[in-house]
Amino acid sequence: MIARFVRPRDAARYLGVSKSFLDNARLAGEGPRYSRLGRSIVYALADLDKWVNDRAVSPRSEMDALKTRPIQATVVATSSIEGGK
Repeated sequence: MIARFVRPRDAARYLGVSKSFLDNARLAGEGPRYSRLGRSIVYALADLDKWVNDRAVSPRSEMDALKTRPIQATVVATSSIEGGK
């Protein structure tokens, strides 16, 4: 029988993240849905899959995001390049 629910350590392993990342995401309200069974926290595998899929970014979206970010130029004083003259 395949487990439908996993504890945080196994959920983190399933997602490929650390348990502390998953704990912090849960506490910040940014992690996958979870359930409390008494004092235990469990995650449904379907909720873990949904959480990952909801964060999927298409390559085109990444390019559009890069185009809208302002580019910051770094100014270097010429005196430091010319040896302080």
